[in-house]
Amino acid sequence: MTVWVKILHCGMLWDKIAWWGLALFVAVHACVIFTRESAPQFFEDYCDAAVLATHVFAVPAVARASKSGLRGQIVSATVVSFLYHFFRLYTSVDYAGWQRLDHAVATGLIVTVFLEYMAHVHSTGIIVLLTALAASFSFGSVLSSAVTAAVLVGLIALPYLDTITQKCLRVVLYSVSLGGEVPQALFKCYTPSQRWRLLIAFVLQLLSVASFLVGDYVNGIDSYAHALWHAFAYSSLFVLVSVLAEPEHVPERETRRVYFQII
Repeated sequence: MTVWVKILHCGMLWDKIAWWGLALFVAVHACVIFTRESAPQFFEDYCDAAVLATHVFAVPAVARASKSGLRGQIVSATVVSFLYHFFRLYTSVDYAGWQRLDHAVATGLIVTVFLEYMAHVHSTGIIVLLTALAASFSFGSVLSSAVTAAVLVGLIALPYLDTITQKCLRVVLYSVSLGGEVPQALFKCYTPSQRWRLLIAFVLQLLSVASFLVGDYVNGIDSYAHALWHAFAYSSLFVLVSVLAEPEHVPERETRRVYFQII
């Protein structure tokens, strides 16, 4: 048991696994695209398998998630996503319900990471609302949540803009709650190193969104692009939970007092 605990908390090991794994997959994936015309059946079979296999990129994020609630959410979202894609690609089961469930848990994970852990704005109501919207309507799809996540990472990764982000979120939460009390944001001061990694997460999010769009608008490569979407999105999540797993750098009491007065 102790050995497994040590492995789970070995940050350097999971960093190597995540980045080498992503690099190797992207290299192989890039080579396979050349078989699209010469071996279409192989290309189709490979892409379907890759969509399922790329869920393995969630493992480093699960291992690095120090908060048990967040770890459980990542696991549940990944399991639901795997089952949905399996039913869609390899069975004749009506997967519509699984698709809505996949959208819901994925959106819930994204919203929780950014509101609860990144922006430190705690509001269960908005998480439930966005999750329900994702499960009920097409405009609440995973893609819209991913775009939101990419924008928020870019803002939070840049000095001073994280404060503006929190202010905007508080206005939105105040409006949605119809004037109800909005939970006070808790300030976390990101170090320069952490901000650089948040920018890396931002780039990975943009790549995941681009992959999703390519799959939607280019005929014949939906599964091919979707596998990239999984790889980039889970890698971005790994970077985020790695930053969150580190001890918080809290400024002096006076600095925090001034910060709360500002917001």
